Amino acid sequence: MVSGTEAGHPGGVTQVGNSRTAAVVQRLRAEGGRRTPGRIALLTVLADAPSHLTTAELHRLVQANGWFLDVSAVHRALVDFTEFGITHSQPTVNGLGYGLADQPHHHAQCTTCGLVTDIPADTLVEALNAATASTRFDLRGNGGLLLIGRGPCCQQI
Repeated sequence: MVSGTEAGHPGGVTQVGNSRTAAVVQRLRAEGGRRTPGRIALLTVLADAPSHLTTAELHRLVQANGWFLDVSAVHRALVDFTEFGITHSQPTVNGLGYGLADQPHHHAQCTTCGLVTDIPADTLVEALNAATASTRFDLRGNGGLLLIGRGPCCQQI
């Protein structure tokens, strides 16, 4: 949640009410990135999102929360966030999806609807160690894995 009295939203932004968002905004500040009310609202939506979201989906959600950003401003912010390592992108059925890169994770993508869900990196440590041992590739880097299958949302279809 964001609140305050600056321009860009009826309520503005002066404080961040979510600890994950606050940490990401602090990182943006440390990287020298602009921390406008709209960008903080965008980071809040990303922090609360259950999956990766496209630029269009983020634009719709930011506007649904009363923020008046155009889609090009959302796109420019995502480019900057990705440059700073605050977000990363993942191809989805709906286009390029964005998520926060603040916690080490891999991805699972539904082959039917395209939903992308984060998998905490520590849950796949044993599998990565076994794959590293059998292939002699160092698979513990930051590249991340993409696992593909039918998500819980589409298993009943």
